[in-house]
Amino acid sequence: MPDPSMRYDSTTRLLVERDPAPLLSYLLGRRVAVTDFRPIPTELTGRSVRADSVFEVGEPPEVIHIEFEKNARPDRIQPRLLSYFERLHATYGKAPKQFVVVLEPSKGRLTNTYQTGGLRLSYNVIHLWDEEPGPLMADFGLSPLAVLALRTGEESATARVKAVLDRINTIDGPE
Repeated sequence: MPDPSMRYDSTTRLLVERDPAPLLSYLLGRRVAVTDFRPIPTELTGRSVRADSVFEVGEPPEVIHIEFEKNARPDRIQPRLLSYFERLHATYGKAPKQFVVVLEPSKGRLTNTYQTGGLRLSYNVIHLWDEEPGPLMADFGLSPLAVLALRTGEESATARVKAVLDRINTIDGPE
């Protein structure tokens, strides 16, 4: 039976492939125009490993690596982030800026640092349920993620889910 978390992986990968500018703008905290980035291969050297999304943004280009995780178990994601970091650095000659977007709450909370031996890797972690849904709702490309930013018991949760579904059903998306 396929891993249920793979459906999130496929959906979020498709969301980013369709229109990456809104997510890049959201993660970097600055406007990223369509002309400011280019997707780069996600297949990394060595044994076959594929990152969720990798972009070059700006001039000079900055390598941005995004991983979506349903349940971010540190014992699984942190070694992968280190492997991705090393492979992206070797391929593009610069340290990537890494983001882990955690889609659902899990028992452990992912921190923004991995330490093993004398090595320390820092990356950005976005726990969607901690984010304000408003900025995600403001952009069509991010609105599907707004549902995951809703807080349990939030009075307006039903209205926000309905608003997201209405947007998805009535807007064809970016042209």
